[in-house]
Amino acid sequence: MQTLGTFEIYRPAPPSHIDVVVLELKDRENIATLKSGWRFLSFDAVESFPFNTRFVLSGFPLEGASWKDERVGQDFLMLSTDALHYAPEVKSPEPTVDRFFHLETEGVLLDGSKRAIPRLRGLSGASLWAYVEPAGIWSPQTALKVVAVQNSAKHGEWIRCADWKVVREIFNQPSLGLISPR
Repeated sequence: MQTLGTFEIYRPAPPSHIDVVVLELKDRENIATLKSGWRFLSFDAVESFPFNTRFVLSGFPLEGASWKDERVGQDFLMLSTDALHYAPEVKSPEPTVDRFFHLETEGVLLDGSKRAIPRLRGLSGASLWAYVEPAGIWSPQTALKVVAVQNSAKHGEWIRCADWKVVREIFNQPSLGLISPR
């Protein structure tokens, strides 16, 4: 089993209850392994939170995963959703950064058929993307921007995300050693 190796954890300063952390990987071998198999997003993929647009949550939820030998198999979930216009009652609300989105129990696939939406357990930390019609030539890089990080859900009701500005604030902590990410 491959782990992340040595890492530092950075989070919002207390007394915050915001459920977001940034891991700074320290193990050069693991970093090289990740770089060889993954494509990492740059800060250019991030934008301030827009309102009155469509959103897409994507990732690999635990529900439906299969294990064979040392491999985990899972279908990629891409869920289109809309912002809720109210804040549900949640534990440790953070009104300045909480963003809530509609989560149904069923979704419509491209062919028009319906499928049950899995529970989102295991999807925490997934990117929430906003679709904003670009001015000029369309491209995925201009139309889709990361605006929040998913941290919990209530199946059939809502998805809770933390605004990306929380992640930006963590990256701006002097102890992390980065310079002004977007």
